Amino acid sequence: MNRVDPSRQAPALLPVKQAEAIVRDRERTAGLAARAAQKAEKNKRALRKVWDDLLTLIRLIAAWARRDYTHVPWSTIVADVAALIYFVNPFDLIPDFLNVFGLIDDAAVLGLVVSAISEDLSRFRGWEREHPRSDFPPADSVDPVESVNPTKTE
Repeated sequence: MNRVDPSRQAPALLPVKQAEAIVRDRERTAGLAARAAQKAEKNKRALRKVWDDLLTLIRLIAAWARRDYTHVPWSTIVADVAALIYFVNPFDLIPDFLNVFGLIDDAAVLGLVVSAISEDLSRFRGWEREHPRSDFPPADSVDPVESVNPTKTE
């Protein structure tokens, strides 16, 4: 099968070079996933149309950074990280301080990346169903955002 490299097909707005640098450091990658989860939770209502896919992107990156899920092409990880960088950046094409309007471009970019890596996201969702984690529940869980950045109770 002739596979298209999603990181090279990414919209020109995506910071692919920055994503490649972050992906080389799994700790920074995990931190990005946590920041994306926090922003997603704060804007849950406005992001409802892309919510499930956004959480899957975040969980994929978090699982990859932990080395729990590594059977994913480098180009998919780079495209995912580039989309999350764009998402967490408050000063992108439409600045986030414009309330809901500032998330329109974020949702569009996320949708483009999800479309480009849909096969890999589908495989990851299948892997999640086969490898449940008590501290990182799959998409059909009650609170999947909390699973990205779980709070510790002692």
